[in-house]
Amino acid sequence: MLLKSTLIAMLSLLLFLSGKAQVWNEFLSFKIDQYYTNVKNKPDSLNKLSCELIASKLKDGEVFIDFLEPFGDEAKVFLIIIVRKGVDPVIIDIPVLAEAAAKPISSGAGLEEQLSRGTITLSKANESARSYYDYKNLLAFIEPYFKNSKTIFYSTTGALNFVNLKHLKNPDGKFLFEEYEMIRLHTAASFLQQKQRLFLPEKLSVLMLGDVNYDCPVGEPGSQPAEYRKIWEKLPGSKKEIAAIRSLLGKNVSVEILDSCKATEQNFVAKVNNSRFDIIHLATHGFYFKGANPLFALREDAYVLERSGIVLSGANHPKTTTAPFDQKGMFTALDFINMDFRKTGLFVLSTCHSGEGSNLHSGPPVGLTLALLRNLVNAMILSNRAVPDAETSMFMTTLYKYINTNRNVDECFTKMLRELHSTYPMKDWSFFDLVH
Repeated sequence: MLLKSTLIAMLSLLLFLSGKAQVWNEFLSFKIDQYYTNVKNKPDSLNKLSCELIASKLKDGEVFIDFLEPFGDEAKVFLIIIVRKGVDPVIIDIPVLAEAAAKPISSGAGLEEQLSRGTITLSKANESARSYYDYKNLLAFIEPYFKNSKTIFYSTTGALNFVNLKHLKNPDGKFLFEEYEMIRLHTAASFLQQKQRLFLPEKLSVLMLGDVNYDCPVGEPGSQPAEYRKIWEKLPGSKKEIAAIRSLLGKNVSVEILDSCKATEQNFVAKVNNSRFDIIHLATHGFYFKGANPLFALREDAYVLERSGIVLSGANHPKTTTAPFDQKGMFTALDFINMDFRKTGLFVLSTCHSGEGSNLHSGPPVGLTLALLRNLVNAMILSNRAVPDAETSMFMTTLYKYINTNRNVDECFTKMLRELHSTYPMKDWSFFDLVH
């Protein structure tokens, strides 16, 4: 990792030796290299990445912003490059504020008693979640560059991946998603590959998984234990969610559902690898274990892609592990990598922790994000923490209400956020984000 002083010195040297353009391009390439190290099917656009190319593809009223976070220095900064049409790119650095432990994220009264789709209680999640209030100083630096803009393309990094920037408030008290079309990208490569927006076909094929029974018999016949563990609880919100979405999408949309005891690892893998789906929607528990977890035979030195994933049928079996080739319900990022999602437009992980995980290399991406990137998924909806079951169901149902009549997913996502904020202004809806 580069220290702040080292990276700034490197940029200064490049500026002196090669001119501004080279500095800007090195900035973008450093970020891209973190994402695509050893990734199969590396996009061709990485070979010709430049700020000039990005600027040439921007339309009037559009801005591209990329964040880079150096690590290892006590006085950390975010380095930010801002690209606009017809204007020289700008690089600025912003001090990273400390996490605001005194301002835990909350989604309304009584949330702590609600069921979450993850491995920890919501009260604990709120204690550890990064509040966007920590980063309100970002707007003071970057919003002047939004003048006369309607669309903001942006790529986050590090701690900012867990702070939904769409939910930053400007001095007028309005969220950014109320003022602008905010489109989040993994890197500039998404922009150059024309993957910065997703338009679904009129004739949709959808796979939904939810209302999972975690106590279903799994494993060899005759080897079932007398009792299953009570680790994963049923999620009533997920049952309502997939039923409501199925109803909203209507009869002209092809929908297949894996639920209850049908939501096994084997069935999920077979269904995805043998069919083509425009949308894959998974409504279940998610997990991310930072250290060892003896409940699932996860060691402290376990491979990082075994630490995060989703929970499928039978996962309460007492011998369920996160190990490769264990098919008893703990479906990890490593399992996802070995599947074929290349024809999937939108991948919805309606679970806790789906945007979290450990790094495979020295930088991003992490966990399930890496698995989906390797499979060239166009767009994904990920969570940045533990999420409430009931609110998640409401969030997703509202989104599909718009998708039913509008195949522009980014436009639907923005309309959904605006409706939920208008209808439930005291709730925090920042736990999910759409990323390209």
